[in-house]
Amino acid sequence: MLTEHDRRHRKLLRSTLHLSLLQVVLFISGTTDAEVITFSQVGLNTWTAPASMSVQVLVVGGGGGGGWYGGGGGGGGGVLYNSSYYVNAGRVYNVYVGGGGLGASAGVLANATTSSESAINISNGENGEASFFGDLAAIGGGGGSSAFPASSFSFTGGSGGGGANNGKGTGKTEAGASIPGQGYAGGQADVVSLVGGGGGGAGALGSNAVGLGGCPSCSPNIVGGAGGQGQPFNPPGSSTALIVGGGGGGGSVNALGGMLMLCGTIFSNIQYLCQGGEGGLGGGGDGGAGNSRGSNGTSNTGGGGGGGGGFNSTGGSGGSGVVIISYSLPSPLPPYAIPPPPAPLVPPTPPPPPPPHHPPTAVPDTVPPFTVPDSLGLGLGVAVSAVFTVVMTVAMIKARTLLLSRLSSEPWDFKGDL
Repeated sequence: MLTEHDRRHRKLLRSTLHLSLLQVVLFISGTTDAEVITFSQVGLNTWTAPASMSVQVLVVGGGGGGGWYGGGGGGGGGVLYNSSYYVNAGRVYNVYVGGGGLGASAGVLANATTSSESAINISNGENGEASFFGDLAAIGGGGGSSAFPASSFSFTGGSGGGGANNGKGTGKTEAGASIPGQGYAGGQADVVSLVGGGGGGAGALGSNAVGLGGCPSCSPNIVGGAGGQGQPFNPPGSSTALIVGGGGGGGSVNALGGMLMLCGTIFSNIQYLCQGGEGGLGGGGDGGAGNSRGSNGTSNTGGGGGGGGGFNSTGGSGGSGVVIISYSLPSPLPPYAIPPPPAPLVPPTPPPPPPPHHPPTAVPDTVPPFTVPDSLGLGLGVAVSAVFTVVMTVAMIKARTLLLSRLSSEPWDFKGDL
């Protein structure tokens, strides 16, 4: 059985435990405003995790460069998003931002040898660089194809580059493929006209070119394929969506059957107008028309470069990638002073014991006669005798004194007294 002292001690311990648990709950549930860190500088960077926690990470590869001479648009950089990437406190993470691929140079006739080759001395647009954070890697966009030479490839990338006509008006280069989970393939070129397909985007396929191959009388405009759209991303704390990884638009040159024709030329009573494809939403560059070059992709979006128009028109370069990290730290607790240990509890003073219980004294019906003890009677007798002796002695002395005084004042007459 618990005493009052034990109960008070347990209550104090329970109150202290409740306060500690409340602090833990506040620490776990409270968070600060979101922190958003953007890495936009091309090259290697580092980031040190401030706490062990899950973070949101967006990784975008660099966009591919566009082809030249009715070239295909460059593919958008690959896009990876992880909403719960765990990091360890104090660990340093490598962050690399990939650069965009260069657009194809005008007049370069060197052939690519594989569909994954990336170099600046060939006719294709260059692949974009990969971006990464930790073990998350977003592949760069594929370079767009060019009309010359006939064997030019469209490169595979995060999103594929757009295809181009083979330059003879009798065939086309296949569009580049994409990396699964990071983007979409590029669009096809027209089989007759020198007009390139759009580069693939992170969120949609690149569009096919519109040319004379289908219906010359129905298609007075020769339009490069539009770049595929990118992917939207909403950074925490921002009301504006960021769209990344758009494909570049295809370039357009008015040509038929290998015969170069200027934009606006009337052929068979039809005026053919050339128009570059629009860049995909998310940083994709527009394709060039006529003798205009393709537009560059937007920096830090991974947008693909637009395909070049005429023979002397270069492809646009791809936009650089980006890495964005966002997280929320637990709210700091206000300073808490640890209370001093409680003073030792002193047991309460026990109350005095109750007085002993005495039963009531019974009163007898009759009072017994009072008897003097023998010792008391003997003492009283001695005292009475002593008092009587003193009294008698005093009386005798007074009588004698009186008698003597009378005898001295009168003659003694024995006869009269007799």
